[in-house]
Amino acid sequence: MPGSKRNTPRSPRARRPSTPSWPGLRSDTASPGRSWASAGQTPTVKVNGRRFRVNTNTMSAIASRGSLWFTVFTGKFTAKVFTAFLDRLARQAGRKANVIADRPPVHRGKAVRAWLADNTERSELHLMPGYSPELNPDEILNADLIGSPLNRR
Repeated sequence: MPGSKRNTPRSPRARRPSTPSWPGLRSDTASPGRSWASAGQTPTVKVNGRRFRVNTNTMSAIASRGSLWFTVFTGKFTAKVFTAFLDRLARQAGRKANVIADRPPVHRGKAVRAWLADNTERSELHLMPGYSPELNPDEILNADLIGSPLNRR
């Protein structure tokens, strides 16, 4: 719409910075909640102590206005997983995504740089200083997720 400030390049809505991160989850913990037992008996939750043979990880990104994108994946965190997430993030955001990320080797790898070079109009990656989790709002979500009753023993 002419004269509208919505989604213009200088508008705060034109680009959404987001911060991706990926905590891992364990598969051998008891489910949270309450259990039951007969009167006078202590309730117990039986767990076999064996983990699944699959590593379950999550990756999420939080936008400056609180929008949340996430994915669950198995296996290692690789450039292929990260670029697929960036692609989905840019597609779902509907505009150029400015991604502010920490500095693991995957974020700085050749495959990620090549994907970013091919997708400059859709996504831009900004790396935070090393060892600065306090600057990443996604770390608050990770702490909540990792510290949840699902992961407590």
